[in-house]
Amino acid sequence: MTPAKEYSAEQLIRMIASEYDQLPRNQKAVADFLIKNLNEAAFLSVVEIGERCGVSKATVVRFAQRLGFDGFMLFRDALQASVQKRFSESDRFQLIRHSAGKSVYQVAQQDVSNINRTIENLNLEDFNRVAERIAASRVTYTYGLGISALVAQITAYSLCQVAIRAQAVISGHLSFEEQVLFMDERDVLVCFSFPPYSGRTIEVAALARARGVEVIGITDIQTAPITEHCTHSLTVKSENLLFTNSIAALSVVVNALVTEIAVRNEDKALGYIEEVNRLMKQGGHFRV
Repeated sequence: MTPAKEYSAEQLIRMIASEYDQLPRNQKAVADFLIKNLNEAAFLSVVEIGERCGVSKATVVRFAQRLGFDGFMLFRDALQASVQKRFSESDRFQLIRHSAGKSVYQVAQQDVSNINRTIENLNLEDFNRVAERIAASRVTYTYGLGISALVAQITAYSLCQVAIRAQAVISGHLSFEEQVLFMDERDVLVCFSFPPYSGRTIEVAALARARGVEVIGITDIQTAPITEHCTHSLTVKSENLLFTNSIAALSVVVNALVTEIAVRNEDKALGYIEEVNRLMKQGGHFRV
């Protein structure tokens, strides 16, 4: 059949993921490439995709047909439309201009939707397992790029506030390759990865896993590239009216994780907070 509607990038990735386990080995190679390189693949020919995956042109065509498209060209059209829809900055700004003065309501509505959809789809077993692993870690490291870097720093700070030794990995005088040498299997690395997925974040996760570090991914979909290197992952909706990712639902999940950890370690967390407050008052940092 020929799809009669447009697909978002997330919908196409979910389509691929739903068929993945039943695909032949050579078609899985195509699926793996597309999931990791969706933006690039949208503008490659069938031959170029085949070469990148190490498979034949016919395999790529059969893969497109497996997803319900009559041929590769229709599948690529859907890819291009999804990418353009996802990253068309001018269109998104146009949306806001058409509702000048009402942006606060639209943004709030979008963020409420993100939060509700995130909570509705949250796997509590995974959530509790992530909280347990962070609470038991020697050190919890956090990593992200762009706006995710800020979230990583906030997460590390919040964990420290409940007596969890945490540190945001920041590119400075030491590269990640140098910093990972201080990590071992007693540690946890929390990676934040949202569209467009940073190749560097995926490299960092892979390097940490190779060192035996447990990697927790916080991303937008279960088939995001980062999940290949994660022992556990949580999905958070980040759709926005602009071209950046919204962090409203992400903030809720991070706050919930920190709160859950504090509840699990109430005596330790309260003791830490009381001691910090005592030292801060003693040092004259607080003003009454």
